[in-house]
Amino acid sequence: MRFTFAPSMPRAARLLACALLALPALVNAGPLTGFKDSWMVMGEASELNQDWMINRAFTGKDALGVGYHRWKMDGSPHRVEHTGVNYVRRVARWNRPDSQANLWFALDVGTTRETHPSGHRMADRTGWMPMVQFDWETTRLYTLVSAATLRGKGGLQYDTYKAQAGFSFYEVNFDEWQPWLVVEAKRMPRFDDKVEVTPFLRMIHKSLYVEVGANTEGKPRVAVMKVFAF
Repeated sequence: MRFTFAPSMPRAARLLACALLALPALVNAGPLTGFKDSWMVMGEASELNQDWMINRAFTGKDALGVGYHRWKMDGSPHRVEHTGVNYVRRVARWNRPDSQANLWFALDVGTTRETHPSGHRMADRTGWMPMVQFDWETTRLYTLVSAATLRGKGGLQYDTYKAQAGFSFYEVNFDEWQPWLVVEAKRMPRFDDKVEVTPFLRMIHKSLYVEVGANTEGKPRVAVMKVFAF
């Protein structure tokens, strides 16, 4: 995106524009924060996975929030749900004249519910989910890699590995929609040995991100992210 700040633009609008230029465009159990004192709502839904989160940035690098995550095995009763409180930290940021990179860390602690492939539901357990993410982007190119693991008592362990890459069709001004084509590769070893590949269209407008796509098996996925400044 290309941003032009008019001298008459309100300070809040300029802050929002600067913050959004710095945001990596990921919507999932991944770590994202807005600028200080902003709220962020994000969600992703597909047939097998759901991720929902709301957080508040109490500094320019740190945020606290709550979230719900669900993973389901295709064609099986095997299902894991996690509801918890999360902390997000932007560990580092590298700004260049024509690009930006970010390193993020997140930790979610809460209650995990698990249903085995046999259909037997385990008792609720305390679960914790650390995650690291690195992203790099320009006004036309975008890449991301992340790794997360859900752990808990009784040998609970579910890992998720993800990579995304994409490009924008053209540059725009801050108040215009910008379309991106992104391809995601994701693997969750305990649910499926295959790598799930999902191309999707990402539309960005100011503080709103919307994604619509489908994986190579035709299963649809939608996602949204919104930053609020009060």
